[in-house]
Amino acid sequence: MATYRCLSCGSIYVDPQNGVHFPHVCPVIEDPARPGRFKRRPDERDENRELAGVFGKLGDGPPDEQLAKQKSHVRKVGKGREKLDDGDVLTGADAAAIAALQAQAGVADPDV
Repeated sequence: MATYRCLSCGSIYVDPQNGVHFPHVCPVIEDPARPGRFKRRPDERDENRELAGVFGKLGDGPPDEQLAKQKSHVRKVGKGREKLDDGDVLTGADAAAIAALQAQAGVADPDV
């Protein structure tokens, strides 16, 4: 578990949370050409996973083992992310602590 900052949108998030990966996806932005309408940001980060490869044939093992053999990657890397802390420093943080996190320098995270 660690605390990260998205370099595309600036969001701060913890991954994984209680052992579960909740993928970060940058929020949409207002489209300046169409007021009141929204669009995806051009440099968005989408951590939803896409599987690469194919499942084995029937009888090649339980589905969990077959899934474990699959390689996955982040759909859109965007500008990347940086690690702010090795633990969860966001849960229970007050406004001052979050402001400090936003100002804190991070370490580039090669695990995209």
